[in-house]
Formats: sequence, structure tokens, C-alpha cells
Amino acid sequence: MELVVRRIWLNVLDIPQLSIDEAFFDVGGSSFSAILVLDAVHREFGVRLPFEALFNDATVEDMARAIRDGYNGTPKSLMDIRPGSRLPVLVCVHPLSGNLAWYRDLIDAVPKSVPCVGLQALGLDSRCQPHRDIPAMAAHYLDELTSKYDPSEIVIAGYSFGGLVAFEMACQMEQRAAPLRGMTILDTSVPEQYHHPEPPTANLRVLVRIVLGLKLDVDELAALPADTLRATLLRAAEQAGTLPAGFGPDRLQRMIDVVYSNCEATARYVLPTYGRLGHLVTVASAEGRSHNTDAWRSHCSAGLEVYDIGTNHSDVISGKHAIEVADVLWRLWWEQ
Repeated sequence: MELVVRRIWLNVLDIPQLSIDEAFFDVGGSSFSAILVLDAVHREFGVRLPFEALFNDATVEDMARAIRDGYNGTPKSLMDIRPGSRLPVLVCVHPLSGNLAWYRDLIDAVPKSVPCVGLQALGLDSRCQPHRDIPAMAAHYLDELTSKYDPSEIVIAGYSFGGLVAFEMACQMEQRAAPLRGMTILDTSVPEQYHHPEPPTANLRVLVRIVLGLKLDVDELAALPADTLRATLLRAAEQAGTLPAGFGPDRLQRMIDVVYSNCEATARYVLPTYGRLGHLVTVASAEGRSHNTDAWRSHCSAGLEVYDIGTNHSDVISGKHAIEVADVLWRLWWEQ
């Protein structure tokens, strides 16, 4: 079995050699390639391993054991992405989708000496329910994070919805009188407090347009039975390349549950005030963004530094723009 798992890793990672005791992320694995490995394992063995089976220094030997005996690891959000010797550790907080795939370009752009970990939504594990509010989510993530790292060794970065969670985490640690080394918000919108109910298709629209990046008629989708809806979204997302082939309806349903829970948590969230200098990477010059920047500034009592990335929200941490963001992070937290 180890030989088959090793072959899967070699094929997905496109590397010439591999020892069965080398960790997945030490040999070039990423959150995106982890999905491809898990899908290949499912096709080969008929076993659906959870995402975290490839994190936390998992080896070929570990994966083969999990396939044989069943994966019994404790559900957790904190995932080791890449080792490094130059502290502080960079902690990437998941966006609305709950997974860490959005960060692959940014992680690649950050110097290899920087250790990187990620926080993925607990609800992506079939054994767990999604968190229902941001403060509880932040508290859970901090418990996992501070059990491994001293607060002075932690820099958190949150993209989109993840920026709200990162901000709440930083505020909670400030309240504990144990502030984090740093916190950077990556193009996150301050939630507006609506005084009227959202349309019934609001969460579906976010899932389709923002998370999956699809241009489908949301009203038509809303009328479909659940199974047909999942099949339609899977087919369209795989064709568009926003989900890998073989993602599967069960995994998609968990993502949908996480996205909907995160949308509802956002609508209820009231931002606290952060007492330290805030850092916001955003599309500051885009139409309507000055209002959002002012809103963030009003919640950072020691001031807010803004770094304008000239693109759109979807591409802030993708491609060449990920290199710009990585440079900002490096200058803020590691260059000194």
C-alpha cells in the first residue's frame, strides 16, 4: 500500500523521488495538491480521508496507515502548511469557503524561511458542525494556535471573511493582555448592519458568484432540488477550474454548510475596537472602497496603515498580486 500511496504523491507533486517518511509539505505539497492526492486515494482505494490527513507532517507511511486502519485524528482547524526557521509564524485564516486553497499563491510568494500554518473551518470535517459566530470561532482558533506558539511568535493574515476572524482574534488576545506579534487584514469588507431581511437567495448568490466564481442564474439554481443543485454546481465549477475534478457532492455539501454559516455569522458580527496599529491590504482606489477603509480606520484606535494593491478583490492574493502582498507582509513583520 505504501508503494501505491507513494506513486500517487509522486504523480500529483510531479517530483522525481520520495521517501515514505518525508512529510507532504516538506516535499512541495500545498493545500490544493492535498485535494488532488485525497481524490486519487479515494479513486484507488475507495477510502475518503479528511483534509487534515495530509497536514501536520503527514508522511506516505502515515497515509497508508490511515487507509488501512481508518483515520482517527482529532478534528482540528490548525494545519501545518510549510516549515521554516524564521519566526514569527505566518497564520493564514480561511475565507468564506472554509478551506485554505485561496492562499496557495501567497504562500508560494512568501520567502521559504518563513514558517506557514493555516486555519481551516472545523465544519469541513464531516464529524463537526460549522461555527455559528465569529467570536466563538476566533476563540477556538486561538486555543489551538496558542497551544503551539507563543503570541509573540504569531502573525495572522485573513483574506475576505478571514480578515474579520483575524481581527477578532487580535482583539481577543489584546483583551487577554497577550497581544499577537501582528495582524494584517487582506481586502475584507466591514459588515453592514442591515435593518431588513436578506433575500432568500443571498447566501446562494455568495456561494455561486464569490466562492465558486460562476456566472449562473441564481434564481434558477434556487428552484432546483438539493441533489440537482449540488450536481449542477460541481459540474460547472469543475469545468471552470474553481473546484478540482472529483471534489465530490459530500465535500461540496460541507463547503455549502460552512459558507452559509459564515455568511450568517458575518451578518450578526459587530466589530470591536482594536487598540494597536492596524494594517489593511486592499483595493483602496476602487470605487466604493474609501468608505470601507474609513470604516476599518474607525475600529483601529491607534491608527490604520493601508497598502493599495491595484487589482480586484478576487485577485488580491493571486498571481503577481500575491507577490506584492507577500512583500508587504515581509516588510511589516520579518524584514526588521
